[in-house]
Amino acid sequence: MNSMRVNLRNYIRQDVRVPRTQGLLPVFEAISNSLDAIVDRGVNAGEVVVKIIRHPDQIDGALGAPKDFIIEDNGNGFNDDNLDSFCEAFSDRKLKIGGKGRGRFTYLKVFERAVVESVVVDQDKIRNLRKFTFDFDFSGRDAVEHMETTGSEGTTVTLQNMYDAYGDQIPKSRETLIRRFVWHFLPRLLSAEAIDIVLVDGERISLAKHIRENLLIDITRETFHIGSREFSIDHLRAKPVSGVKHRFVMAAAGREVADGFHLVRELPILSPAPLHVAEEDESFVYIALVQGDYLDEAVDPLRLGFNREDGPSDLAIESNGQKIEDGDLLGDPKSIGQVRNAAMVKVKAFLEPFLEEALQTRVVAIKNYIQRDGMGYHFLREDIPDLARNIGSTNDSAIESALHELAYREKKQRREDVRQLLAATPEQKNEDSYFDRWQGIVSAMTDIAKSELAAYVAHRRAIIDLMNDRISAGEDGKHPKEEALHSVIFPRGKQSGDVGYEQQNLWLIDERLAFHEHLFSDLTVKRITDGTSDSPLRPDLTIFESGFASFHDGGSPPANLVLVELKRAARKDASRDDPVQAALDYVEQLKSGRAVSQRRATIEVEANAFTTVYILADFTADFRKYLKKFDARELPGGQAFTWYHTTESIMFVAMSYRRMIDNAAMRNRIFFKKLGIE
Repeated sequence: MNSMRVNLRNYIRQDVRVPRTQGLLPVFEAISNSLDAIVDRGVNAGEVVVKIIRHPDQIDGALGAPKDFIIEDNGNGFNDDNLDSFCEAFSDRKLKIGGKGRGRFTYLKVFERAVVESVVVDQDKIRNLRKFTFDFDFSGRDAVEHMETTGSEGTTVTLQNMYDAYGDQIPKSRETLIRRFVWHFLPRLLSAEAIDIVLVDGERISLAKHIRENLLIDITRETFHIGSREFSIDHLRAKPVSGVKHRFVMAAAGREVADGFHLVRELPILSPAPLHVAEEDESFVYIALVQGDYLDEAVDPLRLGFNREDGPSDLAIESNGQKIEDGDLLGDPKSIGQVRNAAMVKVKAFLEPFLEEALQTRVVAIKNYIQRDGMGYHFLREDIPDLARNIGSTNDSAIESALHELAYREKKQRREDVRQLLAATPEQKNEDSYFDRWQGIVSAMTDIAKSELAAYVAHRRAIIDLMNDRISAGEDGKHPKEEALHSVIFPRGKQSGDVGYEQQNLWLIDERLAFHEHLFSDLTVKRITDGTSDSPLRPDLTIFESGFASFHDGGSPPANLVLVELKRAARKDASRDDPVQAALDYVEQLKSGRAVSQRRATIEVEANAFTTVYILADFTADFRKYLKKFDARELPGGQAFTWYHTTESIMFVAMSYRRMIDNAAMRNRIFFKKLGIE
């Protein structure tokens, strides 16, 4: 009876999925086969030699990329059983040792072909060389050449012509390649078997020796159980060499599965730097290596992951209410996630002294940040330890980001609690527990309100300090331009809808201005009135106060108009621009046209609508002389004058920057004092 044919090209194209970044996978598969062959032969000192053939070196002297790999071993070779297994598409010959029968198909996914030469010894002690090329035209035993030989027992597999799509992703650095091989075969290289893997790449590197001399400090092994299954976890302390980071590795059949990860991903509190024991001179990098027959069975055919990932994947001590060591009805773990969780419990216990030290460092850093720059987060004080466990850095950016996210979630949850309480039925509102819940929520919301108020007050203190700087001369003796003062009070070229509340500091002039209905900053009258007036005049600030402005499509209700004119600090000729006349011109133009909000609603101002004009400048001799023209009355405290223009119903207030800043500081002083920032 004829055997079923296999279309290798189509099968590999559709079903053999090797990521572009995993171009070394077929090399690892060939090495793994060699290691198994050495064990089967039972030699005392096995060795797998991997020769790396590169493209020619580049013009700049850089190493050429690897293109061929030659894998040589002194195992039992392609005897009849092994050859039959190779020729069978889904052989189960290595099932007991975790073999899946598909690894060799990765050869043709990444390389053009594999050339196999194997010397075997038959029952009559005759040495035979078996040679064949494994490519898309491979026809099984018919493709194998046989001849007697005097060569040594063993096999050479040459993987030829790596495809560029994979070759471009292979690291060129010799050191990086060594690390990739070491990590993948770490379980085998650490085992009691006297088998070594040797890389030949310009020089000869024994990986077992490399681990002993350049990597490993010591190993501590412990076991744990889930259901009826036993697992081992090796706690490795490695030397802090370049490129080695704290890692969590899960292995199957003596090889790393591409399911490991850097530990700081799951333990952000763990310092990425090498760890140090106080009484020892040497620092170390921690590596957790988890193994067990359950993992051998659960690994996918190409060892890129596990097939039983459904289930818990978070690193909790308990899973779905079950103790983490409980198995399913058959005594097996419920998922790979459960195994990972159980192993992570062991990892945390082993690293506990380092995690506790890191926790305290982060707690102090968060507290200091809140005290210094994050007063709005005081209501999160009780959450600091949990927050500290989940930030990967103590820099201000990481802390601020974590606090901001936690505060958002906290506020959102408390708003939802309030919504649910408000939606309670009359019967529920009569229950004692309803009142208790209200008390708890109100107390928590008070904490948030206090923290947000503290942040706002601290912001005001910073703005006052900034304004003090802006009215002072720099090292060159010059004062900042008018624009520098303007931008602090309200950004130029914007209107209310363009600017967040935190960017508006109109309270510096008058607290009531913070509650305006609409504001135009350094925009022309033509722009403000949407072309109804063609005036090119440009008031510094045009404000329509809340409570008086009316957005509508008809009628003529009055609106309260406020204008602010700013002059450069220490300007000696502030009167030259005649700011009073300029204000009168602005008012005339604004009252002759209809202002339009961002939403195209009309803001009407009647001719007799009350108007306030603030003129901010330094009270130089020139400016004081100028103000005398208007029969202005000086306000108590000095450096501020006011007068009323009866004809146009305009109240003028001329105020120095010093008076403005001092008044703002006085209004807020009690808050600064309470916060300790007076």
